[in-house]
Amino acid sequence: MKNISDEGITISAFYDVKNFDPHNIPSKTFDVSKTPTFRNIHLTNVTGDSKLGLQIVGLPEKHFDKIELKQVHLVAKKEEIIVNADHVLKENFTYKIDKHLHDN
Repeated sequence: MKNISDEGITISAFYDVKNFDPHNIPSKTFDVSKTPTFRNIHLTNVTGDSKLGLQIVGLPEKHFDKIELKQVHLVAKKEEIIVNADHVLKENFTYKIDKHLHDN
């Protein structure tokens, strides 16, 4: 993935992920009995650059569980966002911030 304008890797349970604010998450958004479960997600051999390299956002009432990022190397303008996700394993993982990426 090269020159991605917005998100590189996004795993989100929120429908309106573009307007998501990680500092303003509702305490509960859905009925737990009707909320799907997301777990055992594996990403391997991913390299790229984008505005936001990594965003993982589960729901407050049902977190993502067991996300594995192996041999993932990202360069981004913004910090990664990981919210409401349990057991995120990063193996051979790099995330570099470059505030001037894609400024041309």
